Amino acid sequence: TLYRSLLELGLTPRKSKTLQLPSVPPNVFPDFIRGYLDGDGTVLVWKDPRWQHPWQMRVAFSSGSRIFLEKLRLQLQQLAGLSPSSLLTRPDVSVLSYAIADGLKLYHWMYRDAGCLCLARKRERFEKFLALKAGKG
Repeated sequence: TLYRSLLELGLTPRKSKTLQLPSVPPNVFPDFIRGYLDGDGTVLVWKDPRWQHPWQMRVAFSSGSRIFLEKLRLQLQQLAGLSPSSLLTRPDVSVLSYAIADGLKLYHWMYRDAGCLCLARKRERFEKFLALKAGKG
């Protein structure tokens, strides 16, 4: 009975594989993305001496639903001016990732309000990268 009631409310079996991007108004989409990054995203910062600018950064979003990430990618292109990026699919997860230039665009777009609600450690990784790139770290 409980299972049928949940289905009637719109829940679906294996929703992580069939999740659709919700309709989010453009003016709050940066907030939605910031929350999604806090939950199912990562900001990686590392040093790679092979490059002219050794400090590297990658921002990535994970989901069991490739279609969710495909639509997310399109929205980020339209609303935040990001490139098409890289979308890799493995058997259990898909990953949408952005390199430095798009990662910094995303940072400034998501955290446009200094007092916004966010997971501090994710924001601090962006700020760490900016400090390292500027030679302050």
